[in-house]
Amino acid sequence: MIYTIEELEFQTTKSGIKKATVDLAYSDKDGNAFTEKAITVWSDFPSFSNLKIGDGVEGDVVVKQNGQYTNRTLYAPRPVSVKTASGGTKQGFGGGSAMMEKKAQGIAKSQERKEIGIELSSTARDATLIVTTFYPELTQAQYKDEDIKKEWLKWRKWLRDNFGEASDPTEALPF
Repeated sequence: MIYTIEELEFQTTKSGIKKATVDLAYSDKDGNAFTEKAITVWSDFPSFSNLKIGDGVEGDVVVKQNGQYTNRTLYAPRPVSVKTASGGTKQGFGGGSAMMEKKAQGIAKSQERKEIGIELSSTARDATLIVTTFYPELTQAQYKDEDIKKEWLKWRKWLRDNFGEASDPTEALPF
C-alpha cells in the first residue's frame, strides 16, 4: 500500500539503532482517508535516511502484540513469490528467463569442457598403455626419452584424431 508521511520524528534506541516514528495517511479504494499513527520505521527500510514529511512510501503496516505493548511497524514490500515446477516457491523481482538462459549457457560450456577433459585424459592414458605394452624395447637403455616421447605423441595424436568417431560402438575398430 502507498502511504503519505504526515508526521516524522527520527530517534535512536538505547542500543544505538536508528528508527523513525511516523504518522501515515492513506486512502482506501472508495476514496475514504485514514491515518495510521505512531508507526515505527527501522533504519533498514529503503531510503530511510531520505524520508521526509509529504513523501510517499510503499510498504505494509504490521501490527504485533508484545505483552502489554502493541508494535506497529512499516515494512518494505516483499518480493513476489513464484511457484516453481517442483512445487516450491522462489522469491525474486522477475528476470527469471534471462537468468535461466545464462545458466543454460554456463551448463553447456561446462559440459563441453568436461568432454574435452575426458578426451584429453583418456587419450593420454591410452597412449601411455599402448607405448608401454606394445613397445617394451623402448624401456631399454639404448633408447632415449625423445624416442619414447615421439612414439607416445604419435599414438596420442592418432587417438585424439579418432576419438568418438564411430556412431555405433560395435563398428569401431581399435586400430
